[in-house]
Formats: sequence, C-alpha cells, structure tokens
Amino acid sequence: MEELYNSGQVIIDAGLGSETETKCLRRANGKVKVTDGPFVETKEMIGGVFLIEAQDIEEAIQIAALHPTVQVDKGEQYGWRIEVRPIHYFKMRD
Repeated sequence: MEELYNSGQVIIDAGLGSETETKCLRRANGKVKVTDGPFVETKEMIGGVFLIEAQDIEEAIQIAALHPTVQVDKGEQYGWRIEVRPIHYFKMRD
C-alpha cells in the first residue's frame, strides 16, 4: 500500500460504509422519498459519483435531495435514484 500511496497518484483512499447505513433517494408521486438501501445492482448503470461533506447521513440526504435526479419529473418516469453511502477515509494525499 505504501508503494501505491508514494506514487503520488492516489488522491484519496476511502471505503464505503456498511450497507445498513445506505439510503436511497428517488422521486415518487412528485415527492422525494428516502428508503433504506442499497439498491444498485451490478447490472445497473451508475451514471456518476459525487463526494459531499456532511455532518451525518441526514445532512447528506438533504444535500443529495437537491440533485436533479430526484428533482425533475422525468426522474420518476425513468426510475432514477440516488444512493447515499457514507465513506470512511483511510488516507488522503497531503
């Protein structure tokens, strides 16, 4: 691992939190619904990943709920959703 870190190419090394901490946001009946997750399966496409800083899972949900995936009406029609997963930092580049 040190050789990997010393390469200078690793920006952040982080692991996903437990599945019991995962929440899923989706639009249903014109509102943002939050349920326990995870729901993404390997056969599903992941459209993108973004990293936010939040005090806890509740604040992360509030921030993620601003994303167009759950704000636009078409998101409900297409079944779009966002999974919110905590990460645990192992090492960050100086």
